[in-house]
Amino acid sequence: MYIKKSKSIALVILFLAALSVSFYSVAAMPLTDSSQYQPLIVTGHYDDDIKRRPLLGLSTDEGATWSYPMDITHSSLPQPFYEGELVASACSDALCIAIGTYSDKVTKRPLLALSSDLGITWSYPQDINSKLPDSFKFGWFTGSPNCSGTTCVAVGAYLSNKKYRPLLAVTRDAGVTWSYPEGIVAPDFPEEAMLYGASCVGTTCMAVGYHYPGTTYPLLALSKDAGATWSYVSDSALPAPFYREHFSGGVSCSEALCIISGEYDNRKKPWPLLAVSKDKGETWRYPSEITKSALPPHFMRGQLTGGSSCSGTLCIATGYFSDKTAERPLLAFTNDAGETWTYPNDIISNLPPSLLSGKFNDSSCNGNTCVAVGQYSDHERTRPLLGVTTDGGVTWTYPPEITSPVLPTPFIEGGLNGVDCKGEVCLASGWYYYMDRIRGNTYMPLLAISNNKGLTWSYSFSAVSKDVLPYPFFGGSFKGVLSSSITTLTPKSLKSLFDIAKRQAIQKSIVH
Repeated sequence: MYIKKSKSIALVILFLAALSVSFYSVAAMPLTDSSQYQPLIVTGHYDDDIKRRPLLGLSTDEGATWSYPMDITHSSLPQPFYEGELVASACSDALCIAIGTYSDKVTKRPLLALSSDLGITWSYPQDINSKLPDSFKFGWFTGSPNCSGTTCVAVGAYLSNKKYRPLLAVTRDAGVTWSYPEGIVAPDFPEEAMLYGASCVGTTCMAVGYHYPGTTYPLLALSKDAGATWSYVSDSALPAPFYREHFSGGVSCSEALCIISGEYDNRKKPWPLLAVSKDKGETWRYPSEITKSALPPHFMRGQLTGGSSCSGTLCIATGYFSDKTAERPLLAFTNDAGETWTYPNDIISNLPPSLLSGKFNDSSCNGNTCVAVGQYSDHERTRPLLGVTTDGGVTWTYPPEITSPVLPTPFIEGGLNGVDCKGEVCLASGWYYYMDRIRGNTYMPLLAISNNKGLTWSYSFSAVSKDVLPYPFFGGSFKGVLSSSITTLTPKSLKSLFDIAKRQAIQKSIVH
């Protein structure tokens, strides 16, 4: 939590008293749901008038209050540090990572922050830079990282010998050590190749992206030993006609069910692409409904590059498409573990009447709730867009409190970049900007939250007020929300870790 040293002792006492109340309320909760003891994390960047810094917001009380750990913004940053940002995060039990990129003023480097106590304290492991491939020139982490058990995977790309190559960092000991597996970074691709997302289920991990041997092909890397060894998997079951294809929408798994989304070139037009596996990535198929029979009316071109998510047998993949008049949000849906797919009519028919164009950037499913977020433009401005189902995909709506609220007076435009649902809470993050009399257009982080599984929503402006944001703060935005959160612990065990982390937060706040 960011607390200036000049604060009075009285404020520290009030802070401790507030925490003690928080402890009491948590202890009084029935130990039936682990999600209430898992952190909510949002990532992005902010400007402190000198440089751009990584931004990470943390809530340990289901979104009621937020803090911004100083470990992320100042004390633990790799040196030399010029500017940087965080774009996504993932957790497994008490283990969390956040990934992005930073510049040391000479080159761009991958950035990874690590927490072993539910996000209370953070560090930047030295292995991430010291063990980079020898031929590394510059690179970054992007897309969706993933953690399962003591294994975490982060993916991206790096420049080597004038070619972009896949980058993948893995830890198998809860962040103590990190490595870049030879099976990923060693193969010499003819042209460029990149990775966009990762997912782990048990001891099986996969990473997806694209490579370019004359034309763009999907790229899939698989590990069956919790990230120890990796190999690239070839797949010839591509949709026809095929020209260019890539998995830029990432990968999502629920037990043995996995989906990968993206786009391919169908007669020089971008077309939705989706692959389904029911055996943890061993075999894949491309449902014809996605590319042909189920397409929305007047479909001309489109792609599923806005992220995908699975929960049980329910999966969605999101993006956008163009008809004869506008660019519109696109959402593919299955409730039978990928056997059949549809593009729900509600996604189009229930759009805000004033929409001129719009798209989805991210999605998340939990139980019967699925949420897709993005932005849309009307005759006046760009606005946040959020579509939700709370009945397993039977109906979809756009809550007016998100898409057409009376926003604060400074608000000019805004959008949503990331979303995550777990337990009762769904959290969406993004940006808005307003006109500052001195600095002109100023970007600010934006948070929307639901505490009843997506039924009702509200904007949490207190979470991004100047009272809690890092100081000095001259604008910023959120890029992503916790992209995956897995717990194998019982609620009682996770609560024990939660209480320990809270006590550490008290001690750290007193010191700072």
